Parts: sequence; structure tokens; C-alpha cells
Amino acid sequence: MPHVLLTRGLVLPVVETAGNGPLAFSADGRLFATADSFSNDVTVSDVRTGRTVKKPAKGHRAQVDAAAFSVDGHTLTTVSGEDGTAKFWTVPGA
Repeated sequence: MPHVLLTRGLVLPVVETAGNGPLAFSADGRLFATADSFSNDVTVSDVRTGRTVKKPAKGHRAQVDAAAFSVDGHTLTTVSGEDGTAKFWTVPGA
């Protein structure tokens, strides 16, 4: 699995998806979310291990344009301008 070295010395495993979509980090830096631009699936993973914390979630009928965690990290919000929806996902273990 490829990795990216971040400025604080953390090594982030790169999660490969079929398409490039938005990437969001939780405020505490423990989690990151990706959205696959082809399947529109949203996945939350642990930064240190690269393991999936939240299995790919479906909900958008079109490409996900933006993703952001709440300040406490318990909720991930995703938005699709194309299908006109905003989704709020509960993040397990946050």
C-alpha cells in the first residue's frame, strides 16, 4: 500500500478509490474520510492504520463534492451539488 508522509511526521496510508473525490480530516487528526467520485461511496478510515472505521456508505445519487467532520468528530457531513443533498453520517468510535 502506498503512503504519504505528512508534515508532523505521520505517515498516512493512501486509500485507493476508483475516482478522486473529496478528502476530509477530523479535527483531532485521527480519522479521514474519502468519497469515491464514481460510486459515490463515503468511507471513514483511521489515519494511523489506514483501516476502515465506517464501511462505505451509500446515500448520494450523484458525485460527492465536499466532506467535513464536525468539531467533535462524531458526525461527517457530505454534500452533492448535483443531486442537491447534504448527508449527515454518524462516525463510530469517534
